Amino acid sequence: MQKVLGGFVRTFYFDEESNADVIDGVMQIEYDLEQFRVYPITVVVLEHKDNSSEIGDAIVGHTQKLSGYGGDLIVRAYFSAFAHKIQKYIVAYEPFARSSIWGIRNPAFFSADGLQLDLTEYWRKRMRSFIKLLHYAAQREIRHGSLSSPSSYVTCRGDQRIINMGRVYHDKYEAGKDMEDLMHLISRLFPDSSTKYEWVSLKNLLISKTMSDPATVQNFLRIALGHPILLDTV
Repeated sequence: MQKVLGGFVRTFYFDEESNADVIDGVMQIEYDLEQFRVYPITVVVLEHKDNSSEIGDAIVGHTQKLSGYGGDLIVRAYFSAFAHKIQKYIVAYEPFARSSIWGIRNPAFFSADGLQLDLTEYWRKRMRSFIKLLHYAAQREIRHGSLSSPSSYVTCRGDQRIINMGRVYHDKYEAGKDMEDLMHLISRLFPDSSTKYEWVSLKNLLISKTMSDPATVQNFLRIALGHPILLDTV
């Protein structure tokens, strides 16, 4: 049994006759004194591969390692298991809903002042969290591998968050790739960002050759988070 939410997973259920790859379900947690409690989950069915078991374990393990540093950005992964009826491995997450690209684009990226040089408070805090998360992940050679894809972002706890952290763990780690992917997605979602000097300077800094590996750059966080566009000007 796997330990989750202070107890142990006794059983879990989802509609295994569904052909969907994302399905809502429930898990039953056993606590001391034979106390049980049922929690909702969202199940992601992994593609059938020879190493699906390792992929599932990597997603859960890497997500848990990073949760303390990017908990506001990452969907919690509870456990991975083999679903016998469909003969595939699954990852059980806290409940989430798939997002549309329009959901990712809200709220606005730039403030509504006349010059629109500043990020909105939401995106300033979000970018600071992204930088911290990717810095911590790089120190542990944990890579997402698909941050440029809108399908990597879902709605959870009332906001946009990331799933599948560590899903490409078996691929060769490539320093700076996740940051490049994130910048690429933002450029697609907010095309006018390329005309904002302060934002372009931050983007160029983060994907520069000098800063490409956050794990090896001395004072990386101090330099990146000290950029003017990320500072609270209120």
